[in-house]
Amino acid sequence: MIICISSRHGGPHKQLGIIAKELTNQGYPAKHVYSFWQWIRLHFDTKSIIISSIPFFWIPNKKTFICNIRGDYTREKSLFKNPLAYLYSHTRKYSQHTVFPSRFLKNKLGSSDGIVIPNAITSLPEGIQKDNEGPVRIATVTSFDFKEKSMGVFTLLKGLAAVQTTTPFTFDIYGGGRYLESVKKSYEEHKEYYTFPVVFHGYRKDISERLQHTDIFLYWSTFDNMPNALLEALGAGIPIIANNYGAFLEILGDTNVLVHTTQELSESIRALLENPSLRIQRGVQSSSQSKKFFLPIIIQQWIHLITNL
Repeated sequence: MIICISSRHGGPHKQLGIIAKELTNQGYPAKHVYSFWQWIRLHFDTKSIIISSIPFFWIPNKKTFICNIRGDYTREKSLFKNPLAYLYSHTRKYSQHTVFPSRFLKNKLGSSDGIVIPNAITSLPEGIQKDNEGPVRIATVTSFDFKEKSMGVFTLLKGLAAVQTTTPFTFDIYGGGRYLESVKKSYEEHKEYYTFPVVFHGYRKDISERLQHTDIFLYWSTFDNMPNALLEALGAGIPIIANNYGAFLEILGDTNVLVHTTQELSESIRALLENPSLRIQRGVQSSSQSKKFFLPIIIQQWIHLITNL
């Protein structure tokens, strides 16, 4: 049996859930667990193959334990908020393999023998985005569970507010978390600075479907490694503008726009707003790039690793 264990929510939860389900579909029985007591019990499980994005106090069987690092735990260490983060180095040391989702994270955490297996998407674009009547629909998806990521929304709003264009557009913000209400409150206090409609949708299960009806995707974060949001946008076949950080280049390649400042952000948004043909072209490029992360390809990398333990 293969056990994939993660936190209760967030990117690692989603990815290991996808991996466990697909391993089972491929004939390798697996289940995804994420409760505290299941984590405790796994400390005594010497028979199962364990893929864990959570550190352990001790490793039950080094030969069958895979440490799956999903983020920069050195930035998450906190005696009060995340004391378990201090155990990642110990867990890595006594694991058979350590798997990272990107070369960026592997190098940043100083791993010479780590294995890179990217995050996966479960679907590919059904067709190329066409220009639609009405305002151009711009969107972002983020987690409001982290203050640093939440602040990225204000950078996007600032960039959008500085766009000099007569092309009408709307801005949809998807995602939930403990900082959502404070971000919404701050937005309402400065609402007069924004001349375009802004809608906070909160957490949505149908985000993939909603992105299919989006014209431009924006993302800004200095807290991420390989965000699922960028993969989902690629999977929707839409043009993407993001800041140049982390593994964003590994995800987007040279198919989309990576920027360094809000001025560059504004200029890039304007270019897409006023050129429908460019939006379609970039959407085609996103569609092509997304194939590198398609689940049937990524799962084979996991199967190869598991069968060679």
